[in-house]
Amino acid sequence: MWAPSMTSFELNEPAVVSETIDGEAVIINLERGIYFSIRGTGLSIWTDLLNGVGIDAVADRLKSSYGSTGADITADARRFLDRLMDEGLVRARADADRATSPATASIVAGTVYEAPVLEKYADMEALLLLDPIHDVDESGWPNRL
Repeated sequence: MWAPSMTSFELNEPAVVSETIDGEAVIINLERGIYFSIRGTGLSIWTDLLNGVGIDAVADRLKSSYGSTGADITADARRFLDRLMDEGLVRARADADRATSPATASIVAGTVYEAPVLEKYADMEALLLLDPIHDVDESGWPNRL
């Protein structure tokens, strides 16, 4: 788990890859063969975290963007980060004491706050784990004898 003193996080490379396409982040844990999808508020949090923004700063930006919604945005953001950490998608930065960047992710005007959701898919687990690139050594692939 993370501690409040950890102020920034990063993608858990090389085990995890991520790409954002048309308002959706697709994240693949190559070691486990599981992929994830993040949209909406979750995508906003994901983008800020990968840009080095601390979770409290992310929550503050969400609060100011959505106004008083009655939702516990800070708790939602921290639970979302906990889930990202539990799934091995992000890790605390080695330089966690460095100053964080300002929040950067955009929120579509007029949208209503919804708690962030991390969608998890294991339907391609066997296929992703069978990928021959996982069995490559220094000689490369394909290994011609």
